Amino acid sequence: MPDGAYLGVVNGRSSWKDTRSNAKPVTTEIVRRRRLSTRNFFDVESRYTKRESYLMTYSRNDTIADLLVANIPRDLVMGIEDAFDAGAYRANNATKDFDKKHRKNALGVMRHFHMNELFSEALQVADVEIVPLKGNGVVIGKAGMFKFSRVNMSSTVWNNCKRSAKRRELAEANQAMTQLVQPSLFAPQEITSGTFFFIACFSGSLSVQPEKPLQIYIAVPEEKMQGWLFREPLNQFLARYDAAPQQIDLAKPKLKAHQLDTERQPEL
Repeated sequence: MPDGAYLGVVNGRSSWKDTRSNAKPVTTEIVRRRRLSTRNFFDVESRYTKRESYLMTYSRNDTIADLLVANIPRDLVMGIEDAFDAGAYRANNATKDFDKKHRKNALGVMRHFHMNELFSEALQVADVEIVPLKGNGVVIGKAGMFKFSRVNMSSTVWNNCKRSAKRRELAEANQAMTQLVQPSLFAPQEITSGTFFFIACFSGSLSVQPEKPLQIYIAVPEEKMQGWLFREPLNQFLARYDAAPQQIDLAKPKLKAHQLDTERQPEL
């Protein structure tokens, strides 16, 4: 503490005041500097977050897709695609003579049962772990580190997943996977499990292709099911299996130590 200053308490905190005539308002200066320091910190953090978010967003699909391709057999994906088409076709035939006043409702119910049945059969053929058919329950498969199930949705509104408590429970396994999409200030977590859904999108209309999904997706939900970490049409995802793996050139040329070029031309 400098000469001419005294120690006191201001607002419950110890402080000192310089009583010299030429003294500068040190306390005010310290507070001002702290405010500037805090502001600069958040400005830097904001710029860092935006840049990291851009970089992670740019590469996130490839990263999550690589995990999926590494854990899911291609034959399983192709079998699911066929099962969805066949189940939807059966459901449409089973309800085609229903009264139009309730056929749409009946078609939705029959899609659930027929597609669930063929989905279960496809999992058995692929020899993956499953939670088998049981009443109106969710059929669950397991391939590698991923658990998965199926969902039917309208092509315009993706909101059916949250209705199932079981699917919400499954999605919690994607907590660690979120770091591949959203940057974190904490240390990276090891990804040892995850959840994805096979999603069959229908038109929602009896006059637009009721016998077959308009599109089938493979999608990885956010842990609280408030969005999607990854979503891709199944035919596009299948093309990833055909992509040649990137080969890394590990060859590093190295000259032998202390070897002189004895055959070079003499200088003139």
